[in-house]
Amino acid sequence: MPRNLALLLALLGLLCSPLAANAAEDDTPPWLGDDDDDDDGDDDDDGKEGDGETKDGETSPATSSPEPAATVAPSQPSGSEAPKGGGPLGLGFAVGSINGLSLKVWPHRKHGLVLHLGSPAILNSMALQLSYRAHIVEFAIPDSGVTVGVNLGPAFRARFAWFSDGLFLEMAGGLAVGAGVTVKNVPAEIFFEVAPSFGGGVSPANVGLGFSVDGMVGARFYIGK
Repeated sequence: MPRNLALLLALLGLLCSPLAANAAEDDTPPWLGDDDDDDDGDDDDDGKEGDGETKDGETSPATSSPEPAATVAPSQPSGSEAPKGGGPLGLGFAVGSINGLSLKVWPHRKHGLVLHLGSPAILNSMALQLSYRAHIVEFAIPDSGVTVGVNLGPAFRARFAWFSDGLFLEMAGGLAVGAGVTVKNVPAEIFFEVAPSFGGGVSPANVGLGFSVDGMVGARFYIGK
């Protein structure tokens, strides 16, 4: 009997020895075992960056998509403003078939009236040409302010000559075709033009009919604003 009791006590000792070893190795109470999991969760939360905050808690600058730059449309000249400085009245000179005064009334960018008054290459004579001009097209030279405009319109011409035996009068009508060169903000214009026409003598009568071509160059200076 005592021998059996000793064996039973020895067997119980062997069974209880692993539990004692585990208790010796881990003294942490079981109710604190969940702290590691909680800490891991906190670390995960700390590692995540919130909106506008960095990992260290510093606020990062908000990013926004850049707004498109504002575009400025190139300014267009007024439809009624002539491509020159000065006012609508231009006075100057013409040289060619008529040598003398040149006057232009240019109230609108697309319309004008031109008057040439002077002497042809004939002694004791005078000539007058009156024409309407439609400014049909303009060519602007880039980065220079220079504009070349083409104009045309119907023209009327009259020429007088005084001779010892009387007065000679000729009248004709045709088409005046011209080009003007202007510079921005400069009240001046250089012009070139030709005017083919058809007509004949009026006095004395029955002198004859025929074609002729007038050609002139000159300059005009515009006054007023």
